[in-house]
Amino acid sequence: MATAIAVFAASSNRGCATAAFARPPVARRDNSRLGIERFCTIPSPAPNRRVLARASRPLTSAHRWHTIGASSQRATSSAKEPEVKIAIAGGTGTVGRHVTDLVRQRGHESVVLARSAGHDLTTATGLADALSGVDVVIDVLNTPTLGAAASTRFFDATTAALLDARVVAGVRHHVALSIVNATRVAAGYYAGKVAQESRVRAGTVPWTILRATQFHEFAAQTLGRGSLKVAALVPVMRTQPVAAREVAERLVELAVGSPRGQAADLGGPREEQLIDIVRAYAQATRTRRPLVQIRLPGRMGAAMRAGALLPAAGTERGRQTFAQWLASEVPGGSAG
Repeated sequence: MATAIAVFAASSNRGCATAAFARPPVARRDNSRLGIERFCTIPSPAPNRRVLARASRPLTSAHRWHTIGASSQRATSSAKEPEVKIAIAGGTGTVGRHVTDLVRQRGHESVVLARSAGHDLTTATGLADALSGVDVVIDVLNTPTLGAAASTRFFDATTAALLDARVVAGVRHHVALSIVNATRVAAGYYAGKVAQESRVRAGTVPWTILRATQFHEFAAQTLGRGSLKVAALVPVMRTQPVAAREVAERLVELAVGSPRGQAADLGGPREEQLIDIVRAYAQATRTRRPLVQIRLPGRMGAAMRAGALLPAAGTERGRQTFAQWLASEVPGGSAG
């Protein structure tokens, strides 16, 4: 799904397991240090000793996330938020650039891990040095491939590299961005996200996984990817796009808190038809190429048409609609 779908587990119906991260249990309202956290996951091996040794450094936020609805607010504290050193894998991408910006705005130290910064994240070479002193890794890596095999190779390799480097560097919290209902589809690009989640869950470092729906930028990516000489092909798809900035806000909130395991999903404010948002983007950018709607074959195509990638009822929702995003990003774009 290219960069919009993820700037991204083996799904299991196992029960909740209690994982000891570092210190004796503390009350949930006291997030000043890592303690005993209960979350639904497959039990992992005992934490690495170097991870435990660094647990005395505060890792939590002075803010607490409530909800992302239009009427929501974040409760703030007068106390200054303890500084956290955060590495962002894919920190120059669609959501990564927002994560990097927000990390710096909140007074934390950021380390951008990206090919443009000289890091090859398909291997672990050089990552141990890059992650020296890092408290948290936020993984928002992405690959343009849509094939299952290539996507799986990419996410399996990059996640394994980050996990190996983290153990050496002593990182205490890994936050990964995945896709809503990825495990229900597990085809094409989504197969890679399943492999990524599996790696994270099986690791020895405490983790949080946030699944989000497609970003508003998905419309532009679909238009560019499906363009032929005479027309642009647009798959039939029900989608509920969310602002990349709002996903980044949620990721940073999670990163400076205690590991949560599987976090609540995040979706956009309302359902859209992919053809409609692609058409709106094309009109706003004065792209004259005709749009041709197509039905993709196979499991992926069926899931897209049936709405299998939509968030469940009651899922946390972002505030900014696609029309509002378009108006803010593209001169002349509609805000209707």
